[in-house]
Amino acid sequence: PGAGSSLADIALSDGDYEAARNYYKQVLEHYPDHIQTRLKVAASYAVEGKEQEMLDSLQSTLTAYPRAMEPRLVKARYHLAKGQLEKVMPLIDELTEDQKEHPDALLTVAAFELAVSRYNQALVTLGKLLKVRPDVGQYHYMKSKAYAGLGDVENSSAALERTLELDPDHFYARIALARLALLSNRLDTFDRRLNELVTVAADNLDVMKLQVVSAQRSGHNKSALQLLET
Repeated sequence: PGAGSSLADIALSDGDYEAARNYYKQVLEHYPDHIQTRLKVAASYAVEGKEQEMLDSLQSTLTAYPRAMEPRLVKARYHLAKGQLEKVMPLIDELTEDQKEHPDALLTVAAFELAVSRYNQALVTLGKLLKVRPDVGQYHYMKSKAYAGLGDVENSSAALERTLELDPDHFYARIALARLALLSNRLDTFDRRLNELVTVAADNLDVMKLQVVSAQRSGHNKSALQLLET
């Protein structure tokens, strides 16, 4: 499977999706139970932009292996990304009790709970996740979003700081901390955080929005107008 996957990676890098899938097919002829290869087939359709074929591939895997967790979670995340929230939890409910406690399942459930504004439930789910994997910055960032949804600025800020301790390059945690500094009128901190963001991503839309606020606050209306036009 490793050799077949590597050959498929080369084909994918050349944009030859059918060749890649042929390599995966060869692997599956010898290792039909290799779920990761089946998922790579679905992923190849996703990269190619063939979403229905991707969903059909995932469903084919679930038909052959009804208790498989990974393809069910991939489908759930797809529907979550598409905003088809009503299709997410039925897939999660099909998992076994043990599967529901798997970190990948907990992560998917937490993302769903944040999407539907169930912030208290998201904190409970993220608490379980962080017991298993306490040092993942993204999980603390999600926790900050739950606290923000509840209006708990102090805990939201603490979770964001923890995110940056674990992942100093977490861009959206840095954005959020800049916004919090502005909202709490800590303007020196806001200016410092904004300058850091401009250094690494001056063309980012969220950074530019903060630059507009900064320019307006300083009375630099011409600069604010230029940023808004951009």
